[in-house]
Amino acid sequence: MVNLGDDAMDVRLGGIYALQRIMEDSPRDQPTVANVLTAYVRTHAMKAPAKKATRPSVPPAQSASPLPADVFAALTVLSFRDPSLDGAFTPDLRGTQLSRAELAPVVSGSDAAPRYAQLTGANLTGADLADANLTAAKLGGASLYGADLTGAILTRANLSDANLDGANLRSADLEKAKLVETTLVGAQMTNANLTGADLRDANLTYAHMPGSLARNVNLAGAALGEADLRSSVMVNCTLTHASLWATDLRGANLTYVTMTGADLQEADLRGAKVTVQQIISANPTAKTKLSPGLAKSPAVIARIAEVEKQRAQRRLADAESKALSER
Repeated sequence: MVNLGDDAMDVRLGGIYALQRIMEDSPRDQPTVANVLTAYVRTHAMKAPAKKATRPSVPPAQSASPLPADVFAALTVLSFRDPSLDGAFTPDLRGTQLSRAELAPVVSGSDAAPRYAQLTGANLTGADLADANLTAAKLGGASLYGADLTGAILTRANLSDANLDGANLRSADLEKAKLVETTLVGAQMTNANLTGADLRDANLTYAHMPGSLARNVNLAGAALGEADLRSSVMVNCTLTHASLWATDLRGANLTYVTMTGADLQEADLRGAKVTVQQIISANPTAKTKLSPGLAKSPAVIARIAEVEKQRAQRRLADAESKALSER
């Protein structure tokens, strides 16, 4: 481990790969080695404190650099370990600078099964993962609160139960990603690609998603209260029993979207591509904002009256139940 503190890059790399061999040859030592590697990455890839913006001498695309070789090596060894030998270990990489990290699946031989980055339960709070390649990465239950995932590749990644509140996912590629029961409160998702993603029961309250591509997305039971979905493409999505309270869907393309039982209270659907049948299959209210043609539809008017009656009955039942419990 002394080699990890050496001034020479090749010596530090040798130390990292020596730790990898120890981890492979002595499974009981994996938690200890993994903790050492985590600390190494955290120490050598810590985000620099924010500085006052100045005009760069070269364009950002030219001044950007990949991870240092030693940090990348430590991160790779850590990410592709066998998680079944972790014991109580979970990676703590909070606040690290890991932009452009390459953690796509690796194949050791022609007949070997691909290995995926194992970051289940990892603490990546506030980490910079902009433009990182996390294809098919295992990130279930991970904390990515406030993380920067701008332009990140997360195709087929497992992010179920993860915390992405306040995360920046602008232009991120989440095609076929699994985000079941994931929290994305206030997440920035402008122009993100969610094609084929599974977002059942996810919490997208206050999420900012204008212009996002969300074809064939399963949002059944998802909470989208006050989310911004203006001009988003949601063709063939499932919004069954989703909460769209005060959701901004102006100009959205909702062609073939299943909206059965969706809560449309105060949702704004003006200019959206949506049919009468879709609206009446959901639960629109008197405060749902609709385009003039839809708002004047007798079927829609009747459905709104029915929903308002049901809501009034529920309020009365709740009041009676409360009164009985207070006796």
